[in-house]
Amino acid sequence: MVMAPPSRIRLPAHVAAYSLALLPAVAYAIYYQRNHPSDEEFEAILRENYSHNIRKSESNHAAMQELFNTLQKGDSQSEQKLDEILKGGSTDVKRASSVDKSLYGTEAGVQAKKEYEKQQAIAKEKRRAKKLAAKQAKEREARKEQVVKVAAGTIVVGAVAAAGAFLLGGNRSR
Repeated sequence: MVMAPPSRIRLPAHVAAYSLALLPAVAYAIYYQRNHPSDEEFEAILRENYSHNIRKSESNHAAMQELFNTLQKGDSQSEQKLDEILKGGSTDVKRASSVDKSLYGTEAGVQAKKEYEKQQAIAKEKRRAKKLAAKQAKEREARKEQVVKVAAGTIVVGAVAAAGAFLLGGNRSR
């Protein structure tokens, strides 16, 4: 009997599958590399179709470069411009709450602040106590449910034992 010579090339199945899967991507890459426009042609196409975007981008770039150059110099006008930028275009600082001018910076104002802080601490303690009471009530409810489940289980086991004793006539040796 004549045996066929062993194959010299061994190709694992996963390598063949990956090769077949990547074949279209490699073919497109070769096609694109041979047929794509040169950089000059591509730039001409972009300038033709998107000239307004290019001009806008160039002007924004020039403005940003000018701003950074003035910030490096460190004059007061550039610092003011930077502050304006950091404030999001708003030149004045707006308060989230109103300030009572009659109390601001006075002893009565300090006393009012202490009283306010004391009220806040009391309110915080009440919230904490309420939260703790709710947690304890929830734990009590969980314990009650557990007791009910254990009692129900005991009743079921007792009922099965009683039924077994009744059906077997109370004689264990059978």
